[in-house]
Amino acid sequence: MAKKATLDVLDIQVDEIAAEKQQEDTLALDKEAEAPAGQQAPRRLFVLLKRLLFRPMVWMPLLGLLVLVPLVIMVVSFHDGSEKSREVSKAPSPKVQAPTPGEFVVLAGFVIDLKDDRGAAKVVFCDAVLNLEKSEKTVADRNWADGRNLIYMKLKKKKPHELLSPEDRNRLKIELRDDLNGLLGANLIKSVYFTRFEIF
Repeated sequence: MAKKATLDVLDIQVDEIAAEKQQEDTLALDKEAEAPAGQQAPRRLFVLLKRLLFRPMVWMPLLGLLVLVPLVIMVVSFHDGSEKSREVSKAPSPKVQAPTPGEFVVLAGFVIDLKDDRGAAKVVFCDAVLNLEKSEKTVADRNWADGRNLIYMKLKKKKPHELLSPEDRNRLKIELRDDLNGLLGANLIKSVYFTRFEIF
């Protein structure tokens, strides 16, 4: 059996409220029609704005735009800022310093990841300086990418414990000198130095 529910009903019906608003608006428009011609346009505009603003279908999208526009501006400015910071944070490729007459070539910015015997990761940061035997135009203008690659691969094959002692590093310098001279096809490099050699 269905149960009846009792509800409190207001004396004022929704249709009556809408009818009263419509009557007020028509009275306002009638008064406007009776007003002089110069005052009719602003009053009519005010009444239309009043009607529009009290409708949720009008002010809710406006409110959404007021929230959405600043949010879009923040996202776009953040995106532009992050691109600029990425451009700044990109490390420039290590440049090769052209040797002074018959002197040195600096190969800087080596970062080599190594694994020790237990598989723990170690990183070597180093800068190499090549002491040249003589100054030649071909040596000064040389692209040292092959030399950088050779140094990188030589260090990559080493274990971290093979690079800790000064004797091991001296042995590495001699090996690098011999390998680089073999790569260049002549005895152009007198010695190899490390201006920075750090293992972490």
